[in-house]
Amino acid sequence: LEVASRNGDRLLMLVNDIIDAQALSEGKVKIDRKPVDLNEVVTTAVENCTPYAAKLQVSYRIKTSSDRMMAYTDGARVTQVLVNLLSNAAKFTAAGDVVEVNATQYQGVARIEVKDHGIGISEYEQNNIFSPFHQTNPGSTAGNKSSGLGLSITKQLMDLLGGKVGVQSSEGQGATFWIELKLHSG
Repeated sequence: LEVASRNGDRLLMLVNDIIDAQALSEGKVKIDRKPVDLNEVVTTAVENCTPYAAKLQVSYRIKTSSDRMMAYTDGARVTQVLVNLLSNAAKFTAAGDVVEVNATQYQGVARIEVKDHGIGISEYEQNNIFSPFHQTNPGSTAGNKSSGLGLSITKQLMDLLGGKVGVQSSEGQGATFWIELKLHSG
């Protein structure tokens, strides 16, 4: 029953990824912009991912800005992006290790970084990482299967939100995925 449940969960995640990818490609994703404190969004995303990471014996260390980070954006979509980055980081982090999550602000921009201590990503792979169905090092995620759609969905959502997404990594040194959004001053 446990194996059947896990397989059902995996199938549901795959179907949801395919639905999201299709909706994005058809321009059918709605964005509901309103003032959102990104510190709260980061905290919520980490809370959502903690049970998954705990199954992998990985934990999160979160550091948010001491000041409010208000953005005029879709908090649910930013949470979706962060959950994707956080779950990927947990997959590529060894049991007993920590994924670091940092939210900072500078010059009117919020930057949220998710840093793992995994196998890293080669420079060549970084050029393709946000393409649909692309998987870096398939088989190296300790049996945690992936559709290869998550980072593509993340990129498309960040484009819709008017933000940026990127990665910094070296092979064997882990990876830091980041997103940036303009802060709202009003």
